[in-house]
Amino acid sequence: MRNLSLSGTILQNYQWKEAINLANEYQKLASLILEDVGGKANIDKLTYCVTRLRFKLKDESKVDITKLKETEGIVTVVKTDEQFQIVIGKHVGEVYEEICKTANLKKEAPVEVDGTPQKQGFFKNLTKKLFQ
Repeated sequence: MRNLSLSGTILQNYQWKEAINLANEYQKLASLILEDVGGKANIDKLTYCVTRLRFKLKDESKVDITKLKETEGIVTVVKTDEQFQIVIGKHVGEVYEEICKTANLKKEAPVEVDGTPQKQGFFKNLTKKLFQ
C-alpha cells in the first residue's frame, strides 16, 4: 500500500509540475501575442471561440503577422474585414485568460465560430445570476 500511495504522490507532483509548465507557456505566448498585435493600447476588443482569439484592433498596421505566424503555439493568422484572428487550437481559453490578465482587459463571453455569443445552459445561467 505504501508504494501505491507514494507513486500517487509522485504522479500528483508530476502533474502539478506539468500544469505549472503549461501555465508558464500560456503566459509567454500571451506576452508574445500582445507584443505582436501592437500592445494593449491597440486592442479595441478581444473574444475567442473554439480555437481562435478574435481581435478587433484599432490599427492593424501595427500587427507583425510574420512574427505571429512563426510563433510556436500559433497555428496560423486569419484576417477578415472586421476581425484579426489568431488560431491557437484547444488551449485558446487558457491563452485568452492570460492575455486578459496580462493586459488587464475586460473579459468577453466566448463566441461561436460564426461570431455570435455562445449559448449557455440553464444551470450556468442560473448560477451566474445567483452569484453576480
